[in-house]
Amino acid sequence: NDVKEECIGRFWHNLIREKQESELITLVNEMKISQKKKDLLVEHTALQHAKLLYATAREAGKQSQIVQQKITNEL
Repeated sequence: NDVKEECIGRFWHNLIREKQESELITLVNEMKISQKKKDLLVEHTALQHAKLLYATAREAGKQSQIVQQKITNEL
């Protein structure tokens, strides 16, 4: 009877441990997915920032050319 109870106890212990391991694996995978999403968001934000800087620099260049042309025309 004690052996039977011990076997049942080990069975439940192993079952609980397997469930905990499965839940841990799930959490680790969810963390990896969240990290990848975060990395993609950072990359997207950096790309948008670079595009904005490029557009700003291009517009500043155009404005500089206009000012230089006006100065040249006035001379």
